[in-house]
Amino acid sequence: WALDVYGINAGDGLTGRHWASFAQVTDPITGVGKDDFHDWDTAWFIEDTWRLRPNLTLNLGVRYELQDIPQPPTPNTATSLTTAYTSTINIDTNNFAPRIGIAWNPTKNMVVRAGYGMFYAKTSNSTYYAVRVENGVYQQTFNCTTSSCPSLTFPNVIFTPPGPAPTAPFAGALTPHVTTFAPPALTQLAHGMVPDFVNPMVHEGEFAIEEQLPGNSSFSASYIFSRGMHLPVFIDANVAPATQTHTYDVLTASGTIAQQLTEPWYTQRINPNTGVVLNGYSILNSWYHGLVLTWRKPMAHGFEAMINYTFAKSIDDGAVGGANGTFYGTDYPLNPYNQKQENALSDLDQRHRFVGSVVYVPQAFKKLSNKAAKNILDGFAFSTIVTMSSGQPGQIFNLISGFPSGGVDGGVTGGEVTNSGGTTGGRPPQYGRNVYTGPALHNVDFRIMREFTLFEKYHLQFLGEAFNLFNHTNISSLNGTSFNFTNVGGGACTTNLAAGTNGCLVPNINATGFLTPTSSTSTNGLYGARQLQVSAKFVF
Repeated sequence: WALDVYGINAGDGLTGRHWASFAQVTDPITGVGKDDFHDWDTAWFIEDTWRLRPNLTLNLGVRYELQDIPQPPTPNTATSLTTAYTSTINIDTNNFAPRIGIAWNPTKNMVVRAGYGMFYAKTSNSTYYAVRVENGVYQQTFNCTTSSCPSLTFPNVIFTPPGPAPTAPFAGALTPHVTTFAPPALTQLAHGMVPDFVNPMVHEGEFAIEEQLPGNSSFSASYIFSRGMHLPVFIDANVAPATQTHTYDVLTASGTIAQQLTEPWYTQRINPNTGVVLNGYSILNSWYHGLVLTWRKPMAHGFEAMINYTFAKSIDDGAVGGANGTFYGTDYPLNPYNQKQENALSDLDQRHRFVGSVVYVPQAFKKLSNKAAKNILDGFAFSTIVTMSSGQPGQIFNLISGFPSGGVDGGVTGGEVTNSGGTTGGRPPQYGRNVYTGPALHNVDFRIMREFTLFEKYHLQFLGEAFNLFNHTNISSLNGTSFNFTNVGGGACTTNLAAGTNGCLVPNINATGFLTPTSSTSTNGLYGARQLQVSAKFVF
């Protein structure tokens, strides 16, 4: 980077070309990458409750939802493939979702509840934005490498960007210029969607038993399940079936061969007149089963508590959630023709989770006859929340750094792309998806509050709070690069060792290698190093 940013010729024949990939988007229609459209959402529901017996209640209902999206304004009709996947947005019109619930009191202190429902989710508008305009015509995306765009050098660009003219980022650095050339057709990315794409749907059910216990407390046990269907996945649809294979040696830390792998090798496009067609399919499925145990003690005599434990398991065949689930987010399928190979623990699978909260308000000092002692000792409240959970596979994305050349995309199959349509080393084929689980979470928060009554309706509260009271280090992510791809003849992948193969997978075992921590702060900011906070509140 330093050589390229200053334009230094190191004598290696790669001046300005030490970069691995470059992506740029241009919009020849609006010039600024703009798409305004209205998403019309319609929903109605009907429900009713029947008291079948004094101790038996039945709830029935049905909900209907419609998400109406305008069709793409300018489909990409350059090829038959892009025409098929960029011309139509399917309007899913059969989203009827029945619901049923039952509550039964078999005894005075027991209630049994059961429920089932179907639920439909919206497809993110960012997904529809991508298929409407990021289709290779309205907005055009080009992914270049040094071999596919040989005339492009750092820090130059292919198209004039909107806004002010590009400038050097700092003194001495090169100023970006427009390198006028027509990027090869195979570097172009288009977003698409199958014409029968539908909204995600989930079957959800629960069976729970709750018992009133002595001391004004209760205990409940619940079984919960969900069956997700028609979940989205995004795959390069412009990959022709493989006609050959690649073989790789997987090396040990000492440089010997641990095993040999043979994978399909994708070298041809279905349509050679365009590049990646990152296409949406609603074909994924998920299963979730959970046991939830809860003990509740409402506030009485200055004490309140709730203890909750969940034992659960979630599996799917490639679904992602959160930020990675928008804008064509997806886990990287190893083989674009074998999505079922991705069936594994979900990214968000969490086997154990315990949350306990306690509030304690001392009552003994309220009865003190000594006014001075009462003013000093009374009015305190103490509370804490304890959270402990097992790790999640989504904390570790097991990947290979680098990949062999010659495939239409990346990875050891030549058919893997990222959620932006770029290249990736993908996951090691000898491992299933999500075989590693991240570290557990341990967190204790504590609060002490002192309240002073100024007048009958006016109170002043002083609070001292500690988040992560014991300053436990909670690792939120780890280095997921487990192997480095090395061509035959390079490094540990010697010609004698790997003769007849297409390269080696060399373990990433240095000091910052595979499974070393990379972050101890959660992405939502809830868990990090210990924080102490003092505040005051005036209540009126």
